[in-house]
Amino acid sequence: MNFGILFGGTSSERFVSCASAQFVAEQLADCALYFWSDKGEFFEIHRQALFNHKDPFKSPFIVDQNSAIKNWPNVDAFLSEQKSLKNTLYLSLHGGDGENGYFQKRCETMGVGYTGSISSACALAMDKVASKDVVKKIGVKVAEGVSFSVGDNQYRKNLESLLKSSGSIIVKPRSDGSSVGLSFIHSLDDLNSWCHTQEKASLNQGWLAEEMIKGRELTVGVVMHHKCLTVLPPSEVVLEANANFDYEGKYLGKGNKEVTPADLTIAQRVKAQEVSLLAHTALGCFGYTRTDMIMSSRGLLYLETNTLPGLTRMSFIPQQLAAAGISAKEFFLGQLELAYSRNH
Repeated sequence: MNFGILFGGTSSERFVSCASAQFVAEQLADCALYFWSDKGEFFEIHRQALFNHKDPFKSPFIVDQNSAIKNWPNVDAFLSEQKSLKNTLYLSLHGGDGENGYFQKRCETMGVGYTGSISSACALAMDKVASKDVVKKIGVKVAEGVSFSVGDNQYRKNLESLLKSSGSIIVKPRSDGSSVGLSFIHSLDDLNSWCHTQEKASLNQGWLAEEMIKGRELTVGVVMHHKCLTVLPPSEVVLEANANFDYEGKYLGKGNKEVTPADLTIAQRVKAQEVSLLAHTALGCFGYTRTDMIMSSRGLLYLETNTLPGLTRMSFIPQQLAAAGISAKEFFLGQLELAYSRNH
């Protein structure tokens, strides 16, 4: 099996993608490294160029004449060569066209193997409204919210109503990763400021506003391991007073502590794992996912499922794999074997 790691992309989470690629590449020594630039070009890069890149969460990866081996002008040209090389791609991509099914669909059309869920499952999971509807139908409780676009008639009034009934709300992109673009709104002034900023930006983007639920923030991975669907030990995000689990909290470790495995009773752990497994299965996912939820006084409330969750050294999936006694290298190789088998 020939394989390569693909990272970067055009999404707001491309910085995280680079950090994930660094960790994956550490475990998979003999592979090509490919970078998808935010301008849509693809490059094969020298291995040392990836490892020499410092502070990936804050600074963009730049391709220059010293780092590039080869380049392709667009996704179809890149995938055409991957097919001729009979390569399987390990997708170290997050958000946007790397996770919403677009790139997966191009791979399927071109006959190139790749890790993670198929295009339809990626598209469904990325749409936070549609995915919540799916899991709600199978009996999983979900956080209440409203979907909208800035400029819709009555959108401000709908948000004001949700804010009034909830006390605080969270606003995030409807069909993109939640780490970037996540906003916490606690007052009418906060809401007016957010609306003003978005209206000024004039972005044609869908949003989801959800009630801010008081409770324990849990996240649980599901992986295919030795041909068995395995639910990993849950993790908990413990926030400091007045802190939010936003980009800086999630990737720079500011204002929170991540606990893996979470300090739960057996019943609580089993229930959290059940919600994650139900979501993974109902959304038609494959390979591995991570599902976020809140343990509240109303029970466990589903938030979203990530089909390509972060794989940085300190991300939740690597933490949970370690807690389950599964080595990262074993996991990554297993995902490549699954991807290869699916395509042959």
